[in-house]
Amino acid sequence: MNTQLMRSFFWGFIFLFSFVELPAQILFNEVCPSNVSVIQNSNGKYDDWIELYNKNSSTINLQGYGLSDDIARPYRFTFPSYNLAAGQRVLVFAADTTNEIIVNHYEMAVNALSSWKYKTGSNSLDTNWRNNSFNDASWSTGNGGIGNADGDDNTTIPASISVMMRKTFTVSDTSQILKAIFFMDYDDGFVAYLNGVEIARANITSTGRPSWNTLASSSHEAQMYQGLRADSFFIDPTFLKTVLRQGSNVLAVETHDVSTSSTDMSSIPYLIFGMKNSGITYSAVPTWFLSPSQEYFSAHFKLTKSGETLYVTNPGGTLDDQLTYTQIETDNSYGRKPDGTNTWCYMSSPSPGTSNNAATCYSGYAGIPIFNKVSDFYLTTQSITLS
Repeated sequence: MNTQLMRSFFWGFIFLFSFVELPAQILFNEVCPSNVSVIQNSNGKYDDWIELYNKNSSTINLQGYGLSDDIARPYRFTFPSYNLAAGQRVLVFAADTTNEIIVNHYEMAVNALSSWKYKTGSNSLDTNWRNNSFNDASWSTGNGGIGNADGDDNTTIPASISVMMRKTFTVSDTSQILKAIFFMDYDDGFVAYLNGVEIARANITSTGRPSWNTLASSSHEAQMYQGLRADSFFIDPTFLKTVLRQGSNVLAVETHDVSTSSTDMSSIPYLIFGMKNSGITYSAVPTWFLSPSQEYFSAHFKLTKSGETLYVTNPGGTLDDQLTYTQIETDNSYGRKPDGTNTWCYMSSPSPGTSNNAATCYSGYAGIPIFNKVSDFYLTTQSITLS
């Protein structure tokens, strides 16, 4: 077959293929390429978004599925392990950043009010106390918070420059922990460690591991006993994977007073995990915990308001579905109605993450009105026709 014939055959195949309804199960269901006020992503921004729909009669795990606006690069966004139930939808924001981590729910792995090992600071303190391998059998045991004089202490200690706390907990499957947030209510400064690696610090100016008699840089009053919220510290997910261990883990916290003559201290640490799957592994979060905003996947590309073609590719490299849209106005969307069918229309009230079946649909946008008379000043009454 000569080159020209091969080229003709190739483009003829592509032309034919583009008009064949693909036997896909994961379909494009709605798209909004100019989202100004419809829905915010996980970062509180109004980015373009794409809604996919599982047309299958059973759950599909999306791991390995690719999403793209470039047929030559079908996996510009690749789904992690994520179960999409039959007849359900998943949103992906075209935010020009990648987020493949979606938390199912949050749990409390370390409760500040539970039993801890603790020791007040002194010259005899073993500097390895922050590490997982340290033997804390000789340390005192008491429930948190630990401190004195503020009325928020379940364990009261004598006035001291510092107090060290350790809590051992077990992680049976690190892959189930996607995110972590450390909460600390303190008076006056602290440094926290997970398996000997620093994860949070406040009001301590020295770098590295402070000595037991390092003073807090300024006064900081505990908040929760006043009805206020503890400080929160988000732990980067990539960093978290490097320090969290399968099996035994230890959260260690050192809290420092602002002066040698200070009469109050508070040390109240919590560790909250964002879990991948449903079910409870640890404990329910405290009533004061506010779950982060709804989390969504984000793809490292943007959509074009004037129109383009999108592709979803299955893990085997086969194109599952493609969507070509034209100009879509601000805060409008283009979607299937009913969900998963071959009928597409424009929606002035988009429905991201929910069914399109109740939406008011339009076949397109009206053309520019045409006046039968040109714009001018007229001295007599005129009859105007718009078409």
